[in-house]
Amino acid sequence: IRQRILFIDCEFVGGHKEMVGTKLKGTQLLASIAIMDYQGRVILDTRVTPSKKIKSYCRWITGFRPMDLVNQRKDKEIIQEVNQLIRGRILIGHDLTSDMKVLQINADNLAGVRDLSTSSILRELIPSENPRLSLKDVTLKILGKELRSSKLVNGREEPEPHSALEDV
Repeated sequence: IRQRILFIDCEFVGGHKEMVGTKLKGTQLLASIAIMDYQGRVILDTRVTPSKKIKSYCRWITGFRPMDLVNQRKDKEIIQEVNQLIRGRILIGHDLTSDMKVLQINADNLAGVRDLSTSSILRELIPSENPRLSLKDVTLKILGKELRSSKLVNGREEPEPHSALEDV
């Protein structure tokens, strides 16, 4: 079973609103992705150039600036590669709803999905009033590590450009 496990994480930037049914909704655009196997080997770790226009780099979360996503691999190419790579595998990650939607992953093509944000086993170890566990709480409680780094720039704390590999 270990050979079938893949850990995955994506980072997103914000796209312009699009019609979804009868409502205008903001879109998430793939900005980076990382996939690792059970042994800790990195299968994929790349930033992505979205095919749609970016409205917000969500810098306070991702640390991405416009130059960070220029001349990277194209999102359509990554989506196709990922869907081939994950066929018949077990995906493990945190809050995989957006990842699966943006990557156009059909759960029927997977052997299973384990979402750490809704894990009943983790919920027993990490008390929380929220319906979903935060990745920050999971990594601190289980691994004893803090996520995300920042640095001082002109006297202000700025987020470092983020890699999805850190969350995997």
